[in-house]
Amino acid sequence: MIKKNGAIIVGWSNNKGIKCSDSIDLKDTVSKYGFPTFDTPFYPQQKEITYKCGLLPHFIVGFHYIGGFEINPYILKIKDFAKVRKEGLPVDQDEFIKKLSKTNYKSYYDVCDCFYWQQSI
Repeated sequence: MIKKNGAIIVGWSNNKGIKCSDSIDLKDTVSKYGFPTFDTPFYPQQKEITYKCGLLPHFIVGFHYIGGFEINPYILKIKDFAKVRKEGLPVDQDEFIKKLSKTNYKSYYDVCDCFYWQQSI
């Protein structure tokens, strides 16, 4: 269920370097730190995972919110899905740091050759 001011981001992964853990103690550990846990999966046929650094923008299909779904507009322009499936969608991030500096966020994650690191603004 989407909260009044919430959204569910929809995307995919190219599976590079993603490690998943499915242990009995995992739910207890997550709950101990105050994060929500669920007894039944939202989509049992899918194997959902959580990304340490979030879902990178070039792997975002769109997002659900109360009242609808917004699709990444570039998806409608794709002619060759084979390349996009592995490398992601092209993203123009020329002004990303400038726009991010106008928010309350103080850092962001960067990636190069599947190596992620945190950068400060």
